Amino acid sequence: MGKAACKSRSIAMDRLDTLVTDHLVERLFQPARLTELLASTLGRRSRQAVEVDQRITTLQSDLTKAEDKLKRLYRMVEDGLTELDDILKDRITDQTRPRQGPRGA
Repeated sequence: MGKAACKSRSIAMDRLDTLVTDHLVERLFQPARLTELLASTLGRRSRQAVEVDQRITTLQSDLTKAEDKLKRLYRMVEDGLTELDDILKDRITDQTRPRQGPRGA
């Protein structure tokens, strides 16, 4: 051994690995700790699922409103209540955009 060698007692690597692993298992894998960790993860995932469901509901509502507006515009043209001019074409284009959002992306 050289000058930089440690002068304290040596421990075989496999013995040290076993000591460290056993200690980690004792500290980290306690039932109470695992229960708390899993409960926290479950709560977080549940909140995220609620947020996603709310977002889906909002998007579906927006889509339904846009489709209803388009139907009314088309019906006005079909019934002869209005002409299909540039302004109406622009409105139809504006109402079509939300429909193409998530589906078209």
